[in-house]
Amino acid sequence: MLKPHQLAGILLVIALIVGAAAAYEYRGQLSQRILGKNVFSTTPVTAQAALQASNPPFQQAEQLRLSGGDPKTIEQLYDQAMLEASDPAQKGQIQYLKAVVMWNSGDDSGAIPILKSVATSADYPPKLRAAAFLELDLIPHKNTIRDPIVIEVFEGDPFSQLLVGTNVSLAYERLLEYSTSYYPLAIPELKLAASDLQKVILRDPTASTSVEVAALKSDALTRISLADTNIAQMRTNPADNEQVPEAMLDRAIAIGKLNHLGDTSLGTAESAFDAALKEYADRGESNAYVYYDYALYEAWKPNPNASQVQSILTPVYASSTGSYASFTQMLKISRTATTSSSTRQNPALLAQLDSRFTALLSSLGWKPSDISIPIQSSSQQ
Repeated sequence: MLKPHQLAGILLVIALIVGAAAAYEYRGQLSQRILGKNVFSTTPVTAQAALQASNPPFQQAEQLRLSGGDPKTIEQLYDQAMLEASDPAQKGQIQYLKAVVMWNSGDDSGAIPILKSVATSADYPPKLRAAAFLELDLIPHKNTIRDPIVIEVFEGDPFSQLLVGTNVSLAYERLLEYSTSYYPLAIPELKLAASDLQKVILRDPTASTSVEVAALKSDALTRISLADTNIAQMRTNPADNEQVPEAMLDRAIAIGKLNHLGDTSLGTAESAFDAALKEYADRGESNAYVYYDYALYEAWKPNPNASQVQSILTPVYASSTGSYASFTQMLKISRTATTSSSTRQNPALLAQLDSRFTALLSSLGWKPSDISIPIQSSSQQ
């Protein structure tokens, strides 16, 4: 999901390559509002070090950001750093990081115009622009054109061209496509791969013929391959490495959809989810969304094993599990989604397989009638 998708969003510490050439639910968006964590790097560490060495206000801002300092103070330091920036790449990095700080302090409306400016500036490195498009996708929003965040994100060109009619999910998918058109960052590639595979699973109108199905699956496999390459690169850069667990979760979700189609050419979803869990554990962390998405993979099998689902879900009932607050907030919000949407169906499905999940949903305002809805295969994940 990102979804939602992990939820939250992902903070991107951008170390820029100087002179470089040229949809979704609440999960990912809510889970990653963690100041100073999970940030993309777009350049060698030496470029980041050079910027810090030549720009004292930027160095101070970074120290405060990474230690969870006062957002307003950090923003002021970034403004001072802009006055000392020596080239467009440095200015783009500073603007981007200021937007990230604003977003993570709850100032979405302040962050959005800055991110849109970074995303559309031809003066900035492609990888930075890709990261800005992704960041816009990850800002929490409701799946309606009336949502203030949706209105602000898709106002003005080229963003307004992405929103056709009332299909907000498609508009956010196109936002990810814009991101990957500049640079193949792992997370947007994997989210798009999962979307392609979902269309095949549900026999979306765009996958109505064998040729269209083959094209979607081929595109998904290509995207997963590109993501794997980027993940390997991320592991070699300390700044990028913090973001690997989220990428591995999105990879597991995509592999799970491949498995649902009977394709194990890239391994099993079980192994992929275990790998994601290990990435968090190796960092002394955990993430409730990994267990949630893992359980959903099992739950959507034709004959789900309730005991297996219950075993996987056990950690999500502990408030000490990482991202617990945003996870429970996501579940609370999900109750208001339309009955046929995956946002509403997924929690209900798990509740019907695990009484503890029923109790959790009940504590978050779900009524018995919310949980007992008919489960529709057309809503799968």
